[in-house]
Amino acid sequence: MAELKPCPFCGGEADCNNSGFMKDGKPMWAVECLTCGVVTELCGTAEEATEAWEKRTEPVQSWTPVAERLPEKRRWCLCYFKYEPESPDVICENFHYGTGGWLSEGSRVTHWMPLPKPPKEQEAGE
Repeated sequence: MAELKPCPFCGGEADCNNSGFMKDGKPMWAVECLTCGVVTELCGTAEEATEAWEKRTEPVQSWTPVAERLPEKRRWCLCYFKYEPESPDVICENFHYGTGGWLSEGSRVTHWMPLPKPPKEQEAGE
């Protein structure tokens, strides 16, 4: 069996094992962190349990106030700002020049975050 990724919570070593539970007379499998004890759902095979453990999501991005920190120089970002006090909030892509200046509406940008990764293209038949 392939080596498992470390635990996404504590970095500990993981182990795929027969959980001791049975379903329809067949053993159920799970991957468990040997350090913190986090465990996958019960699966019908060791391969399914390993696949469940190996799935990782992208970290959740959050808004960064410009008063706290600006993005790196010459970087496209997702920005939050208002055009006018009475107008609705705006979220759009914007370019940060690195000198505090933005391509558009720079003085009104209050928060920013890195652009998310683009969606993966699906192959034919998916």
